[in-house]
Amino acid sequence: MRGKVKWFSREKGYGFITDEQARDHYFSVQDVRGADLPASGDQVQFQSQDTSQGLRASAIQLVARSEDGRRSDDRVKCGNCGRKMVPRIISYQGQVERSVCPFCAETYCDFLPPSTSIWGWVVVVVFILVAFIGWF
Repeated sequence: MRGKVKWFSREKGYGFITDEQARDHYFSVQDVRGADLPASGDQVQFQSQDTSQGLRASAIQLVARSEDGRRSDDRVKCGNCGRKMVPRIISYQGQVERSVCPFCAETYCDFLPPSTSIWGWVVVVVFILVAFIGWF
C-alpha cells in the first residue's frame, strides 16, 4: 500500500501516514525500514494492519521525498576553517560575549559592544561638566 506522511516527530519517534483512501495509520520509528526517517509530505510504501487501537503502518519504505518536506540546514559556514557548524556561545559572569566555531575556536560573532575603560567614561563626564560650566 502507498501513502503520504501526514506528520512525523523525530523527538517523539512516531507519526501518521495517510493512505490512498484518506485513512490515517499510526507508525513509530521501529516500523521504518532503512536508515532514512520520513518527513512530513514524503511518499511511502507500507503494510497496513488493523489493530485494536486502530490502523497501524509497518514495514515502511521511503519512496520519494517531498519538496517541502526537505530538512533545512541551520548550520553556518566558519570564515576561518570553512566548515559548516553551529556556533558555540561563550559567556563570562552571565554576560554573553561571543560565539565561536567548535572546530577551530575562531570568533564567529561578537555580542558585546567595544568596551571603554572606566577612565574613558570619567574623561567624557569631566568634559561635559567643563563644557556646561564654561557656557554659564
